[in-house]
Amino acid sequence: MKKNQQYEINFANNTVIVTKAFLQAASQTDTPEFNQMLKLRALNMPITVREIRRKSDNRWSYAQMENYIDSRNCSH
Repeated sequence: MKKNQQYEINFANNTVIVTKAFLQAASQTDTPEFNQMLKLRALNMPITVREIRRKSDNRWSYAQMENYIDSRNCSH
C-alpha cells in the first residue's frame, strides 16, 4: 500500500486493508469515505487496519555501535 492510499483490496489474502485515517473519516456520514466504506463492506471481505512500520526497529543500540567501531579500528 502506498503512503497516500487510504485502502487496498488484497485479493491474494481476500482482505481489505484500510488506514486509521480512512476509518475515522468513514465514521462520519455524508463523506466520500463513508460511501466508499459501504462499497468495500459489500465485497464481504474482512477489513483490517494497516499496521504502521516504524523505522526505529532498525536502529542500533549503543553497545552495537561500540562493537562496530571497535571492529573497524582493529582491521586497519
